[in-house]
Amino acid sequence: MSFNGGFLGKNAVFAQTMLRIKDPSKSRQFYEALGMNFLTRFDFPELSFSLYFFALEKDPTVPAEDAPQPERAKWLFSRQYPTLELTHNWGTEKDPNFKYANGNTEPGKGYGHIGFLVDDLYASCAAVEKAGYVVSRKPGPFQNVGEIAFVRDPDDYWIELIQKPKS
Repeated sequence: MSFNGGFLGKNAVFAQTMLRIKDPSKSRQFYEALGMNFLTRFDFPELSFSLYFFALEKDPTVPAEDAPQPERAKWLFSRQYPTLELTHNWGTEKDPNFKYANGNTEPGKGYGHIGFLVDDLYASCAAVEKAGYVVSRKPGPFQNVGEIAFVRDPDDYWIELIQKPKS
């Protein structure tokens, strides 16, 4: 997916969207249950944080988790598809009162959601609920643009599921 102009030049690629997370194991379990594939992890001990990268694409060229971090970074940043980057600041998972603002409530309103086009909106929402996650807006029509639903990840970020148009 490249784009042909503007300030970014002609071969730019939309690479990632980043969300801050409290507990990487809970987030990884959720995003893998959605259907995303874990790609790699970068640790920054001197700064006390880690980055976890996911994509919808199943990529057979993913380097081993124990490959050197520079090698994994070179591989990741040569991908031609978007990734979801989850940033974990170490220690947040141990604080029962810690919570990130999801951007959809005050204070901190601004960020909205990420979205996925799905083949069967109703089946996707049923699977999310069966796995014990929250469907905060049940599937159904939205204005005159189609059918949507919203689910919540472990950090309460909103994820829009959008029914693909029937051909």
